[in-house]
Amino acid sequence: MTIPTAINEAPNGPVQLLTDSKKEKFRLDYNGASIFQGSVKVRRADADLSLKDANTRLFVLSKYDGWDVVTQTIRVGVIGALDGDLILLKGVLPETLGGMLCRSEEPATPPEPVETEATAFYCIDHDWLLSVDEGAEGTFVMAPSGKTKMEFVGDIVLRFRPWYGTRHCGGCPSAE
Repeated sequence: MTIPTAINEAPNGPVQLLTDSKKEKFRLDYNGASIFQGSVKVRRADADLSLKDANTRLFVLSKYDGWDVVTQTIRVGVIGALDGDLILLKGVLPETLGGMLCRSEEPATPPEPVETEATAFYCIDHDWLLSVDEGAEGTFVMAPSGKTKMEFVGDIVLRFRPWYGTRHCGGCPSAE
């Protein structure tokens, strides 16, 4: 694997976070394309409520660090939640991304494909990893349509790592 050098290849930088006008959905754009679209609800007493019905507002905080090894953390929350409320995030990654389901490991290791209990998606074509930190229950799954879907509930923290195989774990055999 070579490090991308052309202007149109994926940068070693963060995703752009965009929310919709109703502030119930958001998407992540990377290198000029949408790589993730998610919607947020509140799970209250076993009922999934829209943020409006739960009288809450979406709160998404993004920060990144690193220069050579970039890690972006995206915390998803709601303002106005009641005690016992849980955050529910459902999302989809486009079928155009060549990738695999895997588990996120710390420290970073080359991703190994899994069929169940996937906490991450590794994009082989563009060498990035999107994962969900511990504290949330759920999984990523490959849908028959070819899209990757995910559903997590709890304390939602997404972690985006560009040039994952190249910089984070020092080479990724599955991406060569």
